[in-house]
Amino acid sequence: MLEDRLRVANREHGEASKEHDPVGDLNAIMQSAESKLEMVAVSRRQHIDDHRQEAERRQTDLDRFRREHDLNRREPHYPDRSKRILMFGILAILFVVESGANSAFLAEGHELGLIGAWVVAFGISAVNIGTAFGFFGPTSRYLGHVDRWRRRLAWFGMVLYIFLAFGVNLGVAHYREVSGNLMGEAGFEVVSRMAENPFALRDAESWLLFLLGVLFSGIAFYEGRTFDEVYPGYGRRDRSMREARAEYLRVLDDAREELEEIREDALEQIRRIVHKARHQPQERRRIAAACRSWIGEFDQYAAHLQQVGATLIDEYRQANFLARQDNIVPAAHRVPWSMKIPRIERVVPGDTENPTPDEHRLKEIESEYRSATDRIGERCRAMKASLTPTASSLQAEASARPQVVTVNSGREARSAAS
Repeated sequence: MLEDRLRVANREHGEASKEHDPVGDLNAIMQSAESKLEMVAVSRRQHIDDHRQEAERRQTDLDRFRREHDLNRREPHYPDRSKRILMFGILAILFVVESGANSAFLAEGHELGLIGAWVVAFGISAVNIGTAFGFFGPTSRYLGHVDRWRRRLAWFGMVLYIFLAFGVNLGVAHYREVSGNLMGEAGFEVVSRMAENPFALRDAESWLLFLLGVLFSGIAFYEGRTFDEVYPGYGRRDRSMREARAEYLRVLDDAREELEEIREDALEQIRRIVHKARHQPQERRRIAAACRSWIGEFDQYAAHLQQVGATLIDEYRQANFLARQDNIVPAAHRVPWSMKIPRIERVVPGDTENPTPDEHRLKEIESEYRSATDRIGERCRAMKASLTPTASSLQAEASARPQVVTVNSGREARSAAS
């Protein structure tokens, strides 16, 4: 049992002795970390450069568009995703409310009753709100375009929209008045009244229906106009540039995080080695003290066995002599008895060694620890910098831009400073 304990102690000491050169371990970890950092930087650099070049290409395209369309003095202004969802919700509410109101006003005179009124009301809302939001609103963005012919077409579209908005809603109001009396010829009567005097509405409900339709059409027109940047194509290019830049920054951040993980892992290994080195002298002293204690216990136990065994043998020999008839002492009994004590390893680990003094050794380890951590940190920063050779150009371009401003539809507003 004691031999096994001594064998274990010597093996523990041997394992502790293998760690007698933590400086070499620190250098090995440092070289491994540098190799991993270099490998990650090389493998990610091309992918990052591709995204960076794409972001710069879209930035260049946006800058060229700004110069060509006299937009250098202002940023694009368009609603974000949440606001667009809100605008769609408002548009849906307008559509439902106008359809319900039209169906309620038209149901009394329609030959198919409420179902027929709903079908007609749905068609009216599609023309009144759908065209205002989907066509005439976006068309109005060309009122301030640099191209003269596009501006003229946009003005023509605005005139057409005004006639359509007033004409459709006046026709609905007239239809409501004549449909109660003329079932089959209501359409002809509406056309006749619109040609003679379109604003000759008899009751307040017809005027309410007309004003409600014009109001909803105007709201849909405004939403269609402000659903994107008021200058056509400006918002789309800006979003494309921002998406490319965000993707580039995401890829860059992923690579930086991977480099940071390698650095943290290397530093953790270094901290463990230094921690073990700091406690290694105490561990060796503990093992040596345990070995000395076990050897002393073994010697005490062997002496005790020697004494007990000698006492028992003497008592046996005396009893044997008294029991013999010939009073002869056997030759074996004339030799003093002694126990054969097993031989054990008595070399205490550390007693025959001449190690470097602990204080000097720990100072050397601490110095190497600081050198290793500084070198790994510097190498990590260098690899991060190598991933973004021209990233500052994108940041400078973004910081040099003016703030977003609200823009009117005229050409003067396009060239106004923020």
